[in-house]
Formats: sequence, C-alpha cells, structure tokens
Amino acid sequence: MTTFHVTALKPTQPVFTSGLSKPLYGVIAALALATILVSSFYRGFPRARIIRVEQAVCLVVYTPTPLTIRPGQYINVCLPGVSFWSLLQSHPFYVSFAQHHGLGTKLELMIQPRRGWTPKLLMRAQAQDLAEEEALSSESYISLFSGPHGQSVRVEDYGVVVLIASEWGLMAQMPYLQALVQGFHNGTVKAQRVHLVWQLKSISV
Repeated sequence: MTTFHVTALKPTQPVFTSGLSKPLYGVIAALALATILVSSFYRGFPRARIIRVEQAVCLVVYTPTPLTIRPGQYINVCLPGVSFWSLLQSHPFYVSFAQHHGLGTKLELMIQPRRGWTPKLLMRAQAQDLAEEEALSSESYISLFSGPHGQSVRVEDYGVVVLIASEWGLMAQMPYLQALVQGFHNGTVKAQRVHLVWQLKSISV
C-alpha cells in the first residue's frame, strides 16, 4: 500500500434557501426518528459508550443481536441521554470497525466534534481504554439507530484499488482497508496494489 500527502484545497459549498426548508426538515427528521424507534423495537435497544480519543470521540455501540455491516455503510444514531433535544435528533456516521461481541455486534464510530450535537459527545466522553471489555456501567447510554444504510463497493474484484479521503473521512475508508488486507491473506481478493490518498490540512490531524 502506498500513501502520500496532498495539500488541502479550500472547499466550496452551495447554499440553498427555501421557505419550505424548515417544515421539510421537520418531516424528514420525524420519519427518521420513527424508523429508528421501529428498528430498535424489533432489534432490541443497544447500549453505547462515549470514549474520548485526543480531541475526537469514539462512540462504541453494543447491539444485543448480530448485525452485518459491509464496508462503506453507515448508521443513523440517536442518543436520548446526551441532551434534552437528543431524542428528536438522529445523526449519520460511518462504521469504522465492527466485530462480533457476545450475542451481538460491537460497532465503533469515530467522530470529529464540530458544531451542534457532536461537541456534547466530547463533553460527556470518558477517558477509557478502547481495549477494555468490562461490563457496561452507568456511564453507558441507551442507543437508538437505524441501518445499516448505503451501498458497499466490491473492491475485492479489482486488481488495483485507489482510496481517497480527506481528514476524518479516512474513517469511512478503514473498513475497506481491513477487508482488503484480510482478503489478501485469505486469497479471496484480486487486488495486488492499494493506493491511499489522504488529504490533510495539517499533519497533526
């Protein structure tokens, strides 16, 4: 696998304004919340731990039943215990790591705090070791989520694979890297070369 540094460019973002944007957002949010509640009712209510990793957050979700996650897929997460309005919010995060844990699945979501809801996660984060497998305590939260969502690209069918990410977007590419490395050792992938292009504003990220 080869890696190299690319100087960051200033992104441009389109701005959309509409008088219907707020009502439409409310309808979409209500539908998303309903989907999460129905999904959690049938799947069981997972628990989550919020762990601080430097200036980032690792949200570790433990599902009571097995869950199959493919590389590139994400889940919509709702943590009612984080703040008063959290029950009315759901946030999409890519799954950086997934493995079987007991009767269910352990999911790790790496989150970079920005504005709104994510800084509250950092405030509640516990300085705990990610390798700890102790029983969930009162520091865990009820976690509601729907998913997995999104399509997974079958990168194992290609001889040369190029992965491109900027800053924390690398976390969405990690499952692909893990699957390619594991598949290479098992002889189940065609990839002979993997190139990772990671765009950073500073090396400190």
